[in-house]
Amino acid sequence: MTSTALPRRSVHQPLGKEVMTDIFLTSTAALSAKSSLFIAWGQLLTYDLALTVANETESLDVPCNDADQNGGIDVWCPLGAASEDIPFSRSDAAEGTDGVRSPINYASSYIDLDFVYGRSAEAAELLRTMEGGFMNVTDSGVPFQNEDGTWLVSVGERQAARQRETLVRLCGPSVLSFLLMRLTRACIAFLVFCVE
Repeated sequence: MTSTALPRRSVHQPLGKEVMTDIFLTSTAALSAKSSLFIAWGQLLTYDLALTVANETESLDVPCNDADQNGGIDVWCPLGAASEDIPFSRSDAAEGTDGVRSPINYASSYIDLDFVYGRSAEAAELLRTMEGGFMNVTDSGVPFQNEDGTWLVSVGERQAARQRETLVRLCGPSVLSFLLMRLTRACIAFLVFCVE
């Protein structure tokens, strides 16, 4: 007998414990490899499906080591009392949602790697050679840079995740595209294996 969670839009979903048991406890593959794979897949989905912009006018910086201001909670900061406030701002939200905060998602709702290939026609055009689908790189195979030293892949996406920008700076957009495509294929193959 299969247990199900409460229906969500009339679709019965398996309980989290059942999914964990089916995926992690019935296979002979190393658990650490599965954990890494799911972490990477989750990170990929986060980059692809969620993009919010910080609302700079709604800054809520968190003071360090000041239990009086934090309701009696002592916030740990790496430099102790010398630490600066932890910058925090809420995401941009839609107006007129009857008092319910509704963050705006600037990414597409599809798993399409648009953060690699550009979320707008202009960004995609800058990233591609328009011949054979190749990435636009210099003669030495490295990506072009903007005037401020950032890689071309982040043109028009200054609000993008810092981790992705770090990856692009470390390995370049063409290598990142290759790695993400391999990761996607590996995740799909793994999930198909689990279903079989």
